[in-house]
Amino acid sequence: MKGAFIYVNAGKGHYIPAKALYDTFITNGDDAVLENLFVIFDSPFWDRHTESNWQFFLKHGRIQPLAHRAADNRLSFEFIKMMTLQERHLTAFRTWYEKEKPDFMISTNFLGGVLLPEAVRALGIKCPVYQYAADIFDTPVIGINDNIDIFFAPSVIGLENAAKKGQRRTSLCLCPFPLQYRMEHEKPLGKDEARKKLNIDDRFTMLFSLGGEGIADISLLPELEGRHIDMNAIVLGKPATETSRLLDEFENYAEHVGLVRPGFVNNVNEYLASADMTVGKAGANSVMESLYMKRPTLITQLLYPFEEAKNFLESHGIGCAENSVRRQADIIEETIAHPERMDERAFDDIGITFSSEDFRKLLLEKTVRWHESR
Repeated sequence: MKGAFIYVNAGKGHYIPAKALYDTFITNGDDAVLENLFVIFDSPFWDRHTESNWQFFLKHGRIQPLAHRAADNRLSFEFIKMMTLQERHLTAFRTWYEKEKPDFMISTNFLGGVLLPEAVRALGIKCPVYQYAADIFDTPVIGINDNIDIFFAPSVIGLENAAKKGQRRTSLCLCPFPLQYRMEHEKPLGKDEARKKLNIDDRFTMLFSLGGEGIADISLLPELEGRHIDMNAIVLGKPATETSRLLDEFENYAEHVGLVRPGFVNNVNEYLASADMTVGKAGANSVMESLYMKRPTLITQLLYPFEEAKNFLESHGIGCAENSVRRQADIIEETIAHPERMDERAFDDIGITFSSEDFRKLLLEKTVRWHESR
């Protein structure tokens, strides 16, 4: 059986789950294709637009929730559908489909929920279309579409919010969170073991997330340094040019906050294991991987529609969201002073499972049933 895993260039939060599912299909001997939604429809304009839009709002995170909330409506749904599902785009989609012949398609971006079901119907293609809610606890109104065969979300809250926004209840299905292959299949290291392996000082350590584009406000670091808090701050990935310059400046004078800057790594699981908590932008993947590793999360920039994560984290006592830099530093100080707040048992009953392998089995089962019923 062949699966088509379809993403959009609008942050790693959409690419990573598609890649995780693609990897587990390939590893298990199934056929699969990993593709950009707008490449399929031969729409370079929308590809550039979605990427530049995402990068703009990363730089202007304070206005992102307001702007995206204002644009999240059914009028936008109809506009995107009209602009993309023109004859030349449908022709490109048909050409792609006839070349790949997938048994199912699953989009990890809500825009796939707009375009794929409509294209399949318009062309009379017999292939189920699935949607995965990459924001875990919610989904944009734009992506609600009764023609989606199955709407997957890793949380009950995410399914309920999709239903409230109009998604057909009979299409809703709870799924595991798709872990990256290495994280799922390697035995987790203990904190002490991870720090020793990575040569990280044995003291309070936060994994500081800059987001997939490396664009971030690092003002929390000088605030922590000014309070003389002895700790480590692990910064993974490649920071954007300006962010890199600010990190260099900070590293030159910091005496208490030690920066760990390994760059791009393929062992995120080990760095997570070495940390006491994760701090930074609310990327769904980084937050969920932190929960999988039983590390509390402090979200410093809450993006729409990931706002529902705040209530979830706080209700379970496993994290929080705070925009104020001073209050962020207060929370870190309080966490250091009260290590009991990092009790891993709080993660035992959050109602979310983690496995690309189990998600793969679920996709195969649902697809077999779909084709048998036709």
